[in-house]
Amino acid sequence: MTNIYNFDFYKVRKEVKGVTKKRTTVYEIYLSTVKFVHKHGKGSYHNNAEYLTTQTNMRKFFNGDESALSRVLEDLMNYWEIGGDNGEKLMRTAVFEEFPTLGHVCTFIESRVKDS
Repeated sequence: MTNIYNFDFYKVRKEVKGVTKKRTTVYEIYLSTVKFVHKHGKGSYHNNAEYLTTQTNMRKFFNGDESALSRVLEDLMNYWEIGGDNGEKLMRTAVFEEFPTLGHVCTFIESRVKDS
């Protein structure tokens, strides 16, 4: 049996790690969130870090597609190696109500990173 690798995921991880070498964890959380939101988003922008802010409305950005935000959360949980029942809980919730803005996603990831 062989392992299947998601090279897009590892590409994002390498980019974020390269940029955040000497920065804080909070900055890495923000940048990784922006990268994965941009990866699963509908639009394409040259410099996504300048376009997306913590106030960006997730429902509007993803055009109401909850599965896209769920994929972002799944990628972020893999990136930050967050395990447990958090993933199952997220799949049962209305993700746009739980995470209305990009800042809410960052805060969620930050709280899980500090807990682990």
